[in-house]
Amino acid sequence: MPHKEHPISFSVNSGLVTVRLGDLLLARSSRAVIVSEAGRPDVIYIPRHNVRMAHMQRSDKITTCPHKGAASYYSLMRDKTFVPDIAWSYENPYPAISRIAHCLSFDPKKVEIEMSDLPSGDADSEALKPGP
Repeated sequence: MPHKEHPISFSVNSGLVTVRLGDLLLARSSRAVIVSEAGRPDVIYIPRHNVRMAHMQRSDKITTCPHKGAASYYSLMRDKTFVPDIAWSYENPYPAISRIAHCLSFDPKKVEIEMSDLPSGDADSEALKPGP
């Protein structure tokens, strides 16, 4: 659980976050949540409805964080492309972290994550839904 010795804060990214593996668009959102955790780099979480979940397959890997709870991992499965544990999700996080319950975070060592200004007229993340 987060506590004063290990603060965790949240902010909503004001621009557009795009996640790609080469030419493959994996996620795009104007409502990404940035998690700042004591002593760690910021982590971007993208709402699940802005992720191409049809390309994701839940793996057997589970890790536990004493401050957030259990994380489930997802691998990329598309045609002949397989990338193990490319993303993770806290599906039932501790109540103080519930803001990321329906989000995925991608491993920045395995994908390209781009943050850019949001074009005018694209404020609704549903309009940015990448599709199946």
